[in-house]
Amino acid sequence: MHGVRANQIVGEEIASQMGLTEEVLRLITDKAADDIRTGLRYTAVRIGERVGLARTMHGQCQEQVDARGFIQTKLAHLVSSDRPMEASIGAAAINAQITPGGRMTTGDIFERIIEMANRSESTAVVGWFPFIRHLTGKVYVFEKRPREGCLPASEAESILPGCDLVVITGSAFVNKTLERLLEISGGYTMVIGPSTPLCPVLFDFGADLLAGVVSKAEQVLDIVGQDGGTRDFTRFVERIIMESG
Repeated sequence: MHGVRANQIVGEEIASQMGLTEEVLRLITDKAADDIRTGLRYTAVRIGERVGLARTMHGQCQEQVDARGFIQTKLAHLVSSDRPMEASIGAAAINAQITPGGRMTTGDIFERIIEMANRSESTAVVGWFPFIRHLTGKVYVFEKRPREGCLPASEAESILPGCDLVVITGSAFVNKTLERLLEISGGYTMVIGPSTPLCPVLFDFGADLLAGVVSKAEQVLDIVGQDGGTRDFTRFVERIIMESG
C-alpha cells in the first residue's frame, strides 16, 4: 500500500469552493440554532430536533469562539467564513437542516469502499479513515503536513485525475477544498463522513456517492462537547448513503 493515514487535505494550492457553498446554502431556509457545542474533534449544532455535525477546523493559532453567542442565531452562512472554527459551525448548521433524499439507503459504507478499492487499479483517499489499513493495491493518501509514506496535498492535482476510485472526507466541505477535489477527480468519487452535506447538488459538481449521518439524539451534543469522536457517537446517528442517478 502506498500512502498512510491522513487527516485532511488542505492547502493554498487547492482553489476555494464558493460556487458549491452558495448552491448548498440556496437549498436551505436557514433557521436559528437552539444549541451549539464545539469540541476539539467535532462541532455540533442543534436546530429543532436535528443535530448537525462537522469536523472542527483549527487555524494556525488557537482560535477562541464563544459558541454561546451564536445560540438563537442563523448560522449556515458562517460556512463561508475565513475563520476555521466559524466555518465548522456553519457547516454543522447546514447539516442540521439538509434533508437527504433520492436514491438513499442506510448502513456502513466502509465495506463497500474496501471491496471497490481492492478491485480498482488505483485509489486515492483524501482524509484518514480506519478502512485504509485494509486496502490493497495502489493507494494514495494525501495530507497537508505529510508524514512518512504520505503525499503532500499539492500532488492531488496530478494524481486524482488518474485514479479509478476517489474517497474524499466530508471535512473538505468545511475547509473549502471539496469543489476543486471533485473537479479534478477522474474516477468514481465518494464524499464520506459526518461532515458530509447530504445534498444532491454535490452530484452536479462531480460526486457519485455521499455517505453521511443524521441525528436527533441529544447525546451527540454532550459527546462532542466532551471532545468525543466518530466512534463515540456512532450509535446515536443514522448512517445515510445517497447515490447519483
